[in-house]
Amino acid sequence: MHTTGGPLAARPDHGPIPPWPDPLPATTNGDGAGIEGSATAEHLEPNEYDCNVSRRVPVADMALVETVCRHGSRTPGHVYHGPCLTLVVSGRYACGRAGTGFCTPPTVLFDPAPALNVAAFAGEGGRCFSLELDPRSIAEHGWNGREQRACYREGGRVAWIMARMYREFRLMDDLSLVALHGLALHVIAAASRRLLEPERAAEAGWLDNVEAILRDQFRAPPPLKEIASFVGVHPVSLARAFRRRFGLSPGAYARLLRLEYASRDLASTDKPVMEIASAAGFANKSHLTRTFKLHSGMTPHGYRGLFRPRHP
Repeated sequence: MHTTGGPLAARPDHGPIPPWPDPLPATTNGDGAGIEGSATAEHLEPNEYDCNVSRRVPVADMALVETVCRHGSRTPGHVYHGPCLTLVVSGRYACGRAGTGFCTPPTVLFDPAPALNVAAFAGEGGRCFSLELDPRSIAEHGWNGREQRACYREGGRVAWIMARMYREFRLMDDLSLVALHGLALHVIAAASRRLLEPERAAEAGWLDNVEAILRDQFRAPPPLKEIASFVGVHPVSLARAFRRRFGLSPGAYARLLRLEYASRDLASTDKPVMEIASAAGFANKSHLTRTFKLHSGMTPHGYRGLFRPRHP
């Protein structure tokens, strides 16, 4: 998929990844599963690994994990036994296995394989929220995940579902486990579709030009006829091919780009919602609020609140 110059292009790294310590075995119980609690080791310097798993909640045969790191700290390692999706909730996060540089909210990282996960937060520390998956179980639900690692910085559908899971995870009433299981299956489907996108991108090379136009002008995209004339195809052929590749019409895709732009600013800045709405191409704050809630299931204010610092 073409990403050059558009709003979904990867942000530049905020600095080099700090050197990683030698991996340490995670604290485990008798069957090898990670134990909830502090991930510290006695022989380490004080505060060098000032991180802990603040809560771990099993959901069916998956697990939800919230990890908190204080100022300038790293985790010595947390073992997960299958694919893992991680939402950066606050801080600048780097995963030793992903090789993606520092990631800011609302980035979602995907690692497909069992691993010792070593994570670090720059400067101010931070918080992340992970969904750990059982590969045997999710295969029964039609999981189409691939072997490559991925880093989704755009703040779109996968991040929205992970944020809704995090909200439910923090609520934890009598019905939360049912809700979390449904949301987990939802995010598995969304992530699977994202992982299939590179394979679908092989057809109709001119579609890359169409997508580039929409990315560059998502606030006020040109009429379909104008785009079709530019790439040299009939508007009907363009609309059909675009929907076949991206699952959306060109107009709906441009709307999604606006929402993703707003999502990133809501999660990672303190800009007023009205300013974000205008910068993203929405008519006003109410327009953004209605559209954002329709697609993400949350208001901009509620979504932003999930990414604000919470002191452990």
